[in-house]
Parts: sequence; structure tokens; C-alpha cells
Amino acid sequence: FEAIVHDMSSFSHGGGHEDFYLVRESIKHGENSGSDDGGSKGGIYFAAQILKAHVNGGSWALVEACSTEFTFEGDSKGFEGAISLRGKDGVLYMLALCEGNYCEETRGKQAGNGRVVVMAREPDTKAVGGCLWKTKRVINLPKTANFIDYSAFAVHHSTQAVAITSQENSQLWVGQLSGGSDESFDPDTAEFTDGKVFDFPRTSTTCELQYCNIEGIHWVSGSEKGTPQMLVAVSDKMKSRGRQSATCQDKDQSIHLFMLP
Repeated sequence: FEAIVHDMSSFSHGGGHEDFYLVRESIKHGENSGSDDGGSKGGIYFAAQILKAHVNGGSWALVEACSTEFTFEGDSKGFEGAISLRGKDGVLYMLALCEGNYCEETRGKQAGNGRVVVMAREPDTKAVGGCLWKTKRVINLPKTANFIDYSAFAVHHSTQAVAITSQENSQLWVGQLSGGSDESFDPDTAEFTDGKVFDFPRTSTTCELQYCNIEGIHWVSGSEKGTPQMLVAVSDKMKSRGRQSATCQDKDQSIHLFMLP
């Protein structure tokens, strides 16, 4: 799974449980894929899958698995992070960050063309599971987030501060999303500010990349005034067979705390 999303408003919206959503990046759908029969699209295609789980105390149950209307070119460059926001209209929206620029593999490394896909769940009798996460809008990231790839996404609800990371650039973009809190989000008008880019710390002697595999980010501090200052990040395993520098190894498969300058 590329993201685990907590619907922070779920307990108050009924059932006495909390809802969590698990996002699968991009999987093959259709003929002989082991996923579904192609649904309303027909044939073979690649789309993300969003699973819903009810959590109540120490128990949990998987209650639903829905595909996304938004599709990809293959199974290696799909959604890489996601958050949920309850809209002004009461609808739960899923905002998913594409790993590649333009949400593509073909143009995926054309830096500075990041996208966030806004979706809402709708019933669909032609889809397996009877549901589909329909695309409501695709929001462009600002050109200041001039990244080759995008690896994680977090929103601080009370301040609407946003953090987005890049593995290949080993950088962090911090800005704001208008309406970026529950009961305030409007998919038609939401926009990201220009924001600012920060480098993750380089090695002390040769100034090389060392945080090469940041795969998750989350705000851990902040009040209702100003941008929060502390984030927690997690790193994936470094790529093998010489695909990454040896300086990446020390920080892989780790949890990190960062303070903004």
C-alpha cells in the first residue's frame, strides 16, 4: 500500500467506528488480471484501488474495495500518497498525489509538473464492488515544486499547511492548500500556494544525498497560527545493484524527525 488515510471526521459521521482507507498505487484490471473483469471500461487497464476498513477499538474489518476512475499507463507509476478532506458539501474527498509528472510514465520525469487528483466515492453498478472513486478535478502543483518525482503528501488541517516530498531530489516542498481542512474543502476552487522548497540534510563531508528514499511524511506539531515546524518521515529500502549511491544506505528503512529552519 502506498498510503493509509484516516478519515478524521468518520466517527462523528456515524457507525461508532473510525474509517481508514488503504491506497494501492496502480494495479492491472481486466482480463485475467486477478482484479476485476474490466468493469465499465472493458479490456485491460491500470488504476489505483482504495480499500476501506472500519476500526473500532482493537478490532478492524475490511468492508469495501473500489477502483479509481483515474487510470495510469502501467503499474509502476501511480498514486504515491493521499489524504482525505471532508468538503463544505459534506462529501469525503480523497486527494491522491501522482508519483510521476503529469501522472504519467512517458513524461514522468519532466520536473515541475506534479498533479494531485481529487476523487469522491460514488456507487457504480458496473464496477466490481459496486463503487468507483470518480475524478472530480486534477490540481496542478506549483512550479516551485520542481521535482523529478513525488513520494509523500501530508496536510496539517488546522493551518492548511501542506508537505510534499521527492525521493529523487531528496527535497521537501512546504506550502498551503486553500480549504485544506475538514468541512472547508471545495474541489472547484482549491489551489496550492507557491510555497518553498527545502533540502533534506546532505552528508557533512561531501554534501551528497543521504535521505534518498523518503516514502512517507506527516506533520507532528503546530498550532492554529503559522506553519507547523516539525515533521516525521519514513524511508524505504535503498535500491540495490548500484542504482543508488552508498551514501543512501545509512538512512534507509528508518524513521526521521525534521525541524523546518
